[in-house]
Amino acid sequence: MLASALFLIAGGIFLASFLFFIIQALRSSDRSIQLKAKLLLIASILLITSISSPFILVLLQGIIFWIVTFISIHTMRIIGFFLYIRFTLPESVKNLF
Repeated sequence: MLASALFLIAGGIFLASFLFFIIQALRSSDRSIQLKAKLLLIASILLITSISSPFILVLLQGIIFWIVTFISIHTMRIIGFFLYIRFTLPESVKNLF
């Protein structure tokens, strides 16, 4: 019980500091840093949603559970992962924006 509480507190502190970092990056005058912040924000929203989805999906049963699980959890994690990779901002992404 204590370990779960400490893990929850550590996760909350990490999330708060991460969001503070994104907000500071969005306020930057450099457009590439603003773009990186937007990509990180979208990726973090997708990953947070995919992490919290199993608690809601427990209510579903059978094949619907597996279909919804794959779509909601794995797809969001894959997209979030690629957005984190794009945080390095290769030239191909810079040219798009």
